Amino acid sequence: MILAVSFNTTEDISAAVPVFEHGAVLRTDQITSYPGGKALNAARALSILGSKVFLTGICGSESLQRLENFCAQYGIKASMETAQGSNRICLIINESEKHSETVINSESSFPAPGKPAALVLKKIQAQSKKSSFVLFSGSLPSGLPADFYAKAIEKISDRKKVMIDASSRYLFHAIKAGPGIVKINLKELEDAFSVNLKSMAKLEKFAALLSSKYKIWLFIVTLGESGAMIYSSGKHTYHPPCAVKNIVSPVGSGDAFAAGLLYGLSNNMGIAQSAKWANAAAAANLSSKGACFFTKEDVLNYL
Repeated sequence: MILAVSFNTTEDISAAVPVFEHGAVLRTDQITSYPGGKALNAARALSILGSKVFLTGICGSESLQRLENFCAQYGIKASMETAQGSNRICLIINESEKHSETVINSESSFPAPGKPAALVLKKIQAQSKKSSFVLFSGSLPSGLPADFYAKAIEKISDRKKVMIDASSRYLFHAIKAGPGIVKINLKELEDAFSVNLKSMAKLEKFAALLSSKYKIWLFIVTLGESGAMIYSSGKHTYHPPCAVKNIVSPVGSGDAFAAGLLYGLSNNMGIAQSAKWANAAAAANLSSKGACFFTKEDVLNYL
């Protein structure tokens, strides 16, 4: 089983238009809404690939039933702690002709999120003992301190099985707790530590430095169209992406990558083969609408 933790669950609203025109009235017949957030996206992708997934975290009380129904539809066991109100809105505007998207995220406004978060920490401590891997992904509610991921990671006795996939300021604090696996894109890594890593030599040196300092055994930096760089056991390896002819939407591709990687690792595949699953899942996501709504057959075709 893989434990996924979503502290800042969203309600995603995705609208597709050929081209976004500022100041214009646009029409579309492609508006979808679904529970989201990076951890939930990855959990769904893992379940689609065939992994057993347990999801915990914080959910707005008014959004709980919808989230539970959605998770059940995808075979995800969910046990969320509730905070008063609804999940925050994430608006995604997809431009089909440009193969690009604009994401507008709102901040969560949960009152006293620390109370449900404390209960989630207890679940993490208990469920992590039964899990092959633990995934922390996404942002944190505005009412929680930026270092809360570090506190959550510290609840896990075997930190080698912890993966953190969070944006710059959350990673900056979380990495100090020594997660075994770090997955981040290049820009977020640069922003987190205020460094310029445009050359591969600088990137390799910095990945090695962080891995040694914080006991990270698997450090993954996604590089967009250049694939991913992975540092482990003193070696840097590069893993090219799959060629995707018809890109539909890049939304959620990083979450699909994380899911593919954990799927491979949890099935005792080596790093290279797990990276192939990661890139295949990301490619399948690029070829589908919304975040992580592909099928396993889609992934196998790219694999």
